[in-house]
Amino acid sequence: MRVCQALIVSFSFPALAGAAPIGLLATSPAPATQSIRVEVWPDQTFPEFALRTPERASALLLAAGGVGERKPLPADFDTTAFGTAVASRLSGLIAQPGDGELSIIVAASDRKGVLAVAHGRSLLLVVPSDGSAERESIVSSAAEALVAASLPLAPPSPTLGEPLLALGEALSHSGALALASLPPGLRPVSGWLEPGPARTTLEAFAREMLEGDTTWSSRQARLTMTGRPGGASPALAQAAAAVLECLGASADLASHPDAFL
Repeated sequence: MRVCQALIVSFSFPALAGAAPIGLLATSPAPATQSIRVEVWPDQTFPEFALRTPERASALLLAAGGVGERKPLPADFDTTAFGTAVASRLSGLIAQPGDGELSIIVAASDRKGVLAVAHGRSLLLVVPSDGSAERESIVSSAAEALVAASLPLAPPSPTLGEPLLALGEALSHSGALALASLPPGLRPVSGWLEPGPARTTLEAFAREMLEGDTTWSSRQARLTMTGRPGGASPALAQAAAAVLECLGASADLASHPDAFL
């Protein structure tokens, strides 16, 4: 409660009239409700793959540097446990339509590091075949990529100008991505985040983006990058994540930055 009061009741963006009288308790992530289908990448040609699963084929085409030479999955990779872990991370972060099953296709290759590329509600995940990637790192990469793919660009707002709308989008998106990347032991964020430094980080960023001396095009580019995976500093992303937790309805607020503000 202390963190929520400090970040929401006491904090107001410089260009807004005042802080909203909100002081909700941040809670641990709700039980997993996402439906996720996890499959091992079948041995088939790309045309067959594209015809059978066009969304996954699109994700493959988006993979920077390709997937490398295909190898067998590490022996200890459990697709069922992996799907459950990702679903838990995504709880409350992605709106689930009636027929909105998420799908993940998993492969291994000789590449170093984890590759996670999402298109729509499908994710292509490639892990090192030597088992060098840690389980939490794989889950975080998958969850973050799926959340990033689910975040829409904000439509024009009748109540907010472009700078404020872009600020809300950057903060709400970076907060949602941070929540997706954090393991269960670090949720809720308000359980360990210091409210004073977090509030200062949010205020400084908001002032710099709304009142800075640089051109709007430069600030706009930075706001755009802030709302993408890895674009925000850890301190800013964690502070934004705490605000989303305190407000609740993270999936809705991340998709509607005007409501977030």
